[in-house]
Amino acid sequence: MAKSINTCIEYLKMVWSDLYLYNMDPYVPPVVWQENMFSSQKKLRIGFYTTDGFITPTPANQRAVLEAKKILEDLGHTL
Repeated sequence: MAKSINTCIEYLKMVWSDLYLYNMDPYVPPVVWQENMFSSQKKLRIGFYTTDGFITPTPANQRAVLEAKKILEDLGHTL
């Protein structure tokens, strides 16, 4: 995606601030960058899963999800 998270953030700010895309394609949901949500210190409630019951991901993918889950929980978020 990018070499740094800041590049990803700047990209999303740019894409989500232009309503042209949403006006041209009715199938794209209108997502708008919300700086107040991005800057908020409020703890998040995040859903996750390691399998959808149809296709079983590789053990490496399941482990990556569980490692991310632990990091987010250690930061105080609810999963």
